[in-house]
Amino acid sequence: MRKRDCHYLGIPTAFDHERLLKSARVCEVNKRKHICFRDKVAENIYGMFHTRYTLHRQALQHKIGYIIDVKIRDAFVLADDMLEISHAIDDMLEYTKLTDHIFDQILNKPNTLLKKCVGEAKLNENKLQRILETSLEGMSDDDKIEKYKEILSESWKENLKEYKLTASDFVICVSKSEIHKWLVSVNYNIPDQDYLKVQLEAEECFHKWCEEEEYIDSARSILRDVLNRRLPKFVGEARLKEDELKQILGDRSEPQPKASKIKDYKCLHSIALARETL
Repeated sequence: MRKRDCHYLGIPTAFDHERLLKSARVCEVNKRKHICFRDKVAENIYGMFHTRYTLHRQALQHKIGYIIDVKIRDAFVLADDMLEISHAIDDMLEYTKLTDHIFDQILNKPNTLLKKCVGEAKLNENKLQRILETSLEGMSDDDKIEKYKEILSESWKENLKEYKLTASDFVICVSKSEIHKWLVSVNYNIPDQDYLKVQLEAEECFHKWCEEEEYIDSARSILRDVLNRRLPKFVGEARLKEDELKQILGDRSEPQPKASKIKDYKCLHSIALARETL
C-alpha cells in the first residue's frame, strides 16, 4: 500500500517491502509471540517508518485530504439506507466486501434516492444578514437554515428566468459545514434519466448565480479575489550591473549586508524612474 501511495503521489521511496516480509518470523519472547526481523534488515525497517512519516506529513494529513474524507463520509451516510453499509460492522464477511467498488455502486446505482447535485458553494453569512436587514443572533441553526433557504430559493427562481429550466426541478439545500460555516447546494429534483438533459445548462446557471450574488463565495470568485489581491502586476524584468551601481553609490570600505544592498538599489531605481517621468 505504501509503495502504491508513493507511486501515485510522486514521493520517492527506497523501502523494499518484499525483502522485509521474507525475513519476518513469529518468535516467542518472554512467553509471548512477536513478529521479529533479522538484524540485517534494520535499515529497511527504518526506511519503512521514514516513508510512513513522509506520506503523513506531505499528503495523508493534508487539509485537502481531510476535506475529501469529510465528503466521502457524507456520501456513505447518505447511501447507507440503500446499500446498508453500516450492517457490515457486525459481519466480518460483509466487511471484507467493502472495497473501492463501493464508490461505483453509489455513482451508478439505478433509481437511486440520492440527490444529484448541480453545484455547491460557500455562503457569506455577514453579507446575507445585511440583505435581511436584521440580525439572526440567538436564532437556532434550524431557523437560520429555513430563513436562508427562503432567500436563496427566491434568488434561484429569478436566475432561472434566463434559462429554459423549471424551478420545481431543483431543490435548494443549506447546511452547516465543519470546514466552512454555511454551504448552499442546488440539487436536481427529477429522475436520473432526465437530469442529464439539463445538466450543462443547469451548471452554467449555477455558476452565473454564484458570480452575481455577493453573498455566495463560489470557487471562481474566491480564486479571482486571491489573484487580484496577492499577485503583483508584472511589468518586466532585467539584470542589474552591480559594478556600475557600486560606482554610483560610492566606495564603501565595510561590506554591506544583502538587505542593505537591496534597499540602496531600490532607492536608485526609484530615482531613475522619477527622472524619466519628468
